[in-house]
Amino acid sequence: MVQSNFARRRCARITAAIILAMLVCQNAASILLQHKVQSGPEDDSVRYEPLSAVVLSEALKLLISLGGAAWAFNNNTEDRAATTSGFLDYVRSGHDNAAIPAFLYTLSATSQSFEAYHLSILPDVAAGDAGKDRAFGIVTMLVAGCCSAFADVYMEAVLKSSERSFMVRNAQLAAYGCLCALGGFLWQSDFSTKGFFRGYTMLVWDFVLLQAMGGFLVSWAVRVSSTIAKNYAQSLGFLSASTIPLLSSPRALSFEEVYSGLSGRPKCLLIP
Repeated sequence: MVQSNFARRRCARITAAIILAMLVCQNAASILLQHKVQSGPEDDSVRYEPLSAVVLSEALKLLISLGGAAWAFNNNTEDRAATTSGFLDYVRSGHDNAAIPAFLYTLSATSQSFEAYHLSILPDVAAGDAGKDRAFGIVTMLVAGCCSAFADVYMEAVLKSSERSFMVRNAQLAAYGCLCALGGFLWQSDFSTKGFFRGYTMLVWDFVLLQAMGGFLVSWAVRVSSTIAKNYAQSLGFLSASTIPLLSSPRALSFEEVYSGLSGRPKCLLIP
């Protein structure tokens, strides 16, 4: 019995480590790709709309989560016995707990897209800063961080106290997130779907897939470890994303060059 408990705890720790490592890689790739697609066309008329990408990533998460929830429902006799209205009642149970974090996550994702456009990974070290508002980028970065932090703490309590499966909670979160993002897109576009897929390239579709993957990884990381561990993993991802442009630079950056970029002094090096 003792050996069985020890093996179970060891397996849980290994699983948590793997999930957190995957989250580091996903976050780094997502940040790099987001900055790449947001710094693409200078003309706003051909740049993709960030809210449409949020809608698509949340819709993809919803479809996958519903599939997983259906599988769990069909293979768990206790869950089937606890519901009287079938699968729909099973999925809707406790859905109101997902509304607030879904709104915060949507606001965070939208703010991150604005931050990616107005701020380089290393400020003033990358080319193409014309027309960018650094102050606005910093504000959106802070908004994104605060919204994500509050949503993570809330979702940790929901996920760890939930009697429903992991996929059910993700389906609820994705459904509300999709509605929030779609509502924001329609309000912004005067309730017109024209331009929903404007500016979409393979890189944007890759970003949508990465965001959907990140949603599952974040929820899973919070469930098997904690919000603090998840935040450390995402911080490592950000550091990795900041380091890669330095390593790919045609020449090494000196401390003075990096400092001049971070302090807002004139640019001294252009990184392609």
